[in-house]
Amino acid sequence: MFGTTNPFAEKAEDDGRDQYGSLLGDGFKGASEPLLPAPADIHVTLEVTLHELYNGCLKTVSYERRVLQLDGRSTKASNEELSVEVKPGYSEATVLSFSSKGNEAEGHRPSKLVVHFKQTAHESYRRKDNDLIYTHRLSLEAALLSEPVKLKALDGRTILATVDEVITPQTVKLVEGEGMPVSEGPSADALSSLRSLSLLPKGNLYIRFDIEFPKKLSIKHKQALIETLRANAEENNL
Repeated sequence: MFGTTNPFAEKAEDDGRDQYGSLLGDGFKGASEPLLPAPADIHVTLEVTLHELYNGCLKTVSYERRVLQLDGRSTKASNEELSVEVKPGYSEATVLSFSSKGNEAEGHRPSKLVVHFKQTAHESYRRKDNDLIYTHRLSLEAALLSEPVKLKALDGRTILATVDEVITPQTVKLVEGEGMPVSEGPSADALSSLRSLSLLPKGNLYIRFDIEFPKKLSIKHKQALIETLRANAEENNL
């Protein structure tokens, strides 16, 4: 007895081609119509401030992608928006990947949306890996008196650092544990992301000094300063 198998029921490769298409096209596994290339991933760069990278925030990414139309073959441009969580400690080395948020094409899975970060410059802070470098501007008098450094952290706290030496342009003050939060990475679980910023491990803070020297000194003041410096040098050599 002959079988009742329907030759039309066998599907072609699961690549999105029309199994009921033209006999000379891609129907019945026809090879006259080649598969379209896979859609390219979309790469976007998101500008963030050092303050946002320190504290974490939500940012909106706007981008354009190609989406399939109702015929399942042709595509059109579509403007999209996506909310992106910037976790404390993210950096320009952090890359976020969102599956199926990129371009669409016949016979393929949607590509990825890949988000990169670009940090804008900060007036006083500079980042180096997980450490922060802060430039403190002060007068010559304050430098000679070794006045304590009072600065505002990126989370709004006030940090007071004492300096036990005469401050020069080469002086660097280390404050341990006041650098950038150490990121747990995009794959961190939801519970980890809820941890308080104060509980996250941090890098170090390095304070450098930008001394504002007087533009003019009278001969009398110059002489007094020279004599004071000489006396101090002799005292330290004893």
